[in-house]
Amino acid sequence: MPGTLWQIDNPIARTTIIAGQLVGWVLLVLASFVINHFELFGLQQVYFNFMNKPEPAPNFTDRFLYKLVRHPIQLGVLIGIWFAPTMTTTHLMLSGMMSVYIFIGLYYEEKDLMATLGQEYKDYMGRVSKLLPIPKRATTAE
Repeated sequence: MPGTLWQIDNPIARTTIIAGQLVGWVLLVLASFVINHFELFGLQQVYFNFMNKPEPAPNFTDRFLYKLVRHPIQLGVLIGIWFAPTMTTTHLMLSGMMSVYIFIGLYYEEKDLMATLGQEYKDYMGRVSKLLPIPKRATTAE
C-alpha cells in the first residue's frame, strides 16, 4: 500500500526509536524464557508425546517480568511493531491488525488461564496490570 505517515530523519530521535523497538523484541525473547520456552513453542508437548510420557501439570509463575505485567511477550510485540521511525501505510495496517489480534488473543488467554489456574491467577490479576507496568492500588474489602 503506498504512502508514508511519518518518517523521522533526526539521527538522535531515529536512534532512540530504534532502540525502543529493540527493547520490545528483547522483552519478548526474555519473557519467553522466563516461562517454559519449549512448552510455549510446542516442543515440550511433542517430546512428551514422542516419549509416551504424560504432560506435566501447568504451573504458575509471577517472577521477573511477570511481576511487572501479566503479558510481557505481547507487550514486547506491541512495542516492537509500534516503535517505528518510518511508518508506512503498510506498516500501519500490519501494526493495527497485529494489535487487534493480540487483544482478542489476550481476552481468550486470560479466560483459559483463569479456568486452568483458578484462584491463584485471579489473585495475580488483582495484583498485576495486564500490559502496562502501572502498579495497581491495593483494594480493601468492605
